[in-house]
Amino acid sequence: MSRVFPFSRRGVLVALLMAASSLLVQAEVTLSMRWMAAATLGGQPQGIGLEAGGECAGRTATVTAYLGEERVFTTRLVLGGPGQVRVTLPPLVVSFSRILVVEASCEGTNAPPLARVLEPSLPGPALPLHDPAEEKYAGQGAFPGGKRARTEGPGDGTGAPPPPGSALVTLPDDLLLEVARFTGPNSFRYVSKRLNRVAQAATDRVVIRGEVTDDELAARLRAHPRVRAIRFEAAPNLTPEGIVRALGPCRWLRDLSLTTGLLPFTHVQRIAADHDRLVCLDLPGMTLRDTEIASLPTRIKKLGVRSVDAGDATISRFQHLESLALAGSSSFTGEHLPVSLMFLHVVECSAFTGRSLPASLTTLEIHRCSAFEGSPALPNVTTLVCIQCTSVTEAGFTAMLWGAPRLSTLAVRSLMPMVGATLGQRWPATLRRIEIVNLANVPETAFEGAKGLESLYISNVETFTGRFLPHSLRKLQVGLCPHFRSSFLGSIPLESLRVGRCTGYANDGLPASLVHLTVLGCQPGHYLRLKDDLPRLRRLQSLEYLGNGDGPLTGGGDPAFGSHPALMRVVYADRCRLQQGNPLRVGVGQVLKEWNRRKPGHPGGMPDAAPPVFPDAAPGGEGNAVADAPDADPEPKAPAPPPPGA
Repeated sequence: MSRVFPFSRRGVLVALLMAASSLLVQAEVTLSMRWMAAATLGGQPQGIGLEAGGECAGRTATVTAYLGEERVFTTRLVLGGPGQVRVTLPPLVVSFSRILVVEASCEGTNAPPLARVLEPSLPGPALPLHDPAEEKYAGQGAFPGGKRARTEGPGDGTGAPPPPGSALVTLPDDLLLEVARFTGPNSFRYVSKRLNRVAQAATDRVVIRGEVTDDELAARLRAHPRVRAIRFEAAPNLTPEGIVRALGPCRWLRDLSLTTGLLPFTHVQRIAADHDRLVCLDLPGMTLRDTEIASLPTRIKKLGVRSVDAGDATISRFQHLESLALAGSSSFTGEHLPVSLMFLHVVECSAFTGRSLPASLTTLEIHRCSAFEGSPALPNVTTLVCIQCTSVTEAGFTAMLWGAPRLSTLAVRSLMPMVGATLGQRWPATLRRIEIVNLANVPETAFEGAKGLESLYISNVETFTGRFLPHSLRKLQVGLCPHFRSSFLGSIPLESLRVGRCTGYANDGLPASLVHLTVLGCQPGHYLRLKDDLPRLRRLQSLEYLGNGDGPLTGGGDPAFGSHPALMRVVYADRCRLQQGNPLRVGVGQVLKEWNRRKPGHPGGMPDAAPPVFPDAAPGGEGNAVADAPDADPEPKAPAPPPPGA
């Protein structure tokens, strides 16, 4: 059983600042033999809940704390009789992640682990997970000690407990919810990548947003004197002088990002002059002139700017430049770039041709460049993105593929129809990931020759059916393809399948190798066979169903999840059902993104406009298959459901 404790954001911020600034503060974690207890950090509640079973009384317990994948604390103690046991942890700076995992286990017993904990610092009411064994509190929504929590029954609002073997959480408005249950090493590894990424950001990277004042910014950065990267987002209360003053002690600063126009360019020049380690400048919120860009230090290795007249001569001054993101220039042709350049991202540069690019280039992303016809020589490029470049011809696209012998990731979107007809004529042997969006005339056999293909994302391609796919494919995402049928997948050992808004799609057979399955925006009733398929899908761990209705997955009620050997997570409609399963083996890790505010006329939190088919995987956007590392774990996420009738 796990509990999520609600605490104010102010209390969490005070606790984190105290932990970062004083090594004398200690956190007391209470292991309760029967109930959940909260940890305190500097006197401020952190929402850490622990539980222990009475069967462990008199035995030796091991308590371990993790920050990401790193073990930061461990201790062993002998448990007494029923009651409480106190464990003191050294101060841990969880910082912006607000996530700390503490596990405890009993020696010489088969009881479940003593402790399972997650600290998301949620606003609003607590969201308990129903435990059928706790009949005393089933459906009452009460914690011992008088804390009230909101519980609802399965869609009826009466507060009746969910059926045994499941746990029901109803999402409140505007909630960033991160819920995890840890009952073994497998479930810990299930989310360890995400936790490790956040933990690393807590020490090296700071993001400034919201109602932050100059004094609060200065105090926050003093707590991180060796911070290397700072990103400013919407922070309307900050002043230019306050930002410059707060950045003064950050002598290790290497990367500065300004997504809004917080600073005049003169202040950016001051910061660049005062911080000799600063080599990365990302300024998408500012529009600079060519002369202003030329005044930046030539040591810059990473530059992201928007400019109306930045030319080749100015960019070529940065002889150590490794990454360039340029938008809006009418003078930039790309024919005189530094030989050190490895990453190039060009948006709406009307003069960019791409005819002569440096051989060192490994990533090329071109968006809406009307003069771009293709780059014939890309000897070291591994990632190629071409979006809405209407001048790319059939011959130019073919030459670009043939001139990229090391290409591993390809994403094309909204090109001319004749380009689609060329797909499949020749694929590089190194190609592993393909994204095709809004492209006509794609042959049904286009991907048959991509023998090493592992991931395919395809959307709004009418000719795609799912036939003639390579046996190497492991991850498939299909959206707005009316003729797609899963039965065509045949014997392909597919591990992840996401189907979005394929209105003509019906469940006519699923690969037995599936581990993750997502169905988004397909009509209710298209998965009436799912209950029959479950016994055959022995490896399935995660199932998401976000349809146009709020009905059950099957016509006769929910599938029999309780007897499934591997299924750990089921998400559908606006609810999250977490499988209880065998407490000795099954663990659940669930991360849900922020949901849109409920609006009049849009019950269930439906947004006004239809979201993308896969909001986390749209080409050219953050979190897509292009931006992610090639070996990223394709953990399914829960995108916002479509509006009614979409």
